[in-house]
Amino acid sequence: MAIVVESGQKKGGITKIIIWLMLLGVVLFGVYYLFFKRPDVIPNLVAPASFQQASELSGVKLDPGAVVQSPAFQDLRPQAPEMPVPAAGRENPFAPI
Repeated sequence: MAIVVESGQKKGGITKIIIWLMLLGVVLFGVYYLFFKRPDVIPNLVAPASFQQASELSGVKLDPGAVVQSPAFQDLRPQAPEMPVPAAGRENPFAPI
């Protein structure tokens, strides 16, 4: 009985190299723009009006002690009904029945 060993032929060798070089180029281009591009070259973006309102609210200073001691906070009562404690299961769930 004879064993036939055929040498593997490269299929699409140059195509794979071109695809890998293009992929490497895209990755290097992305790294350049993320880490090495000067910020003044990138155009300034205008924030939407909702973001500008949020920046105004971020400057508000709150005193937690004053909030907790205020009469309005002291008058608050829970609105949800108290939940009953469910019955526990078996003491040992792995014990035979």
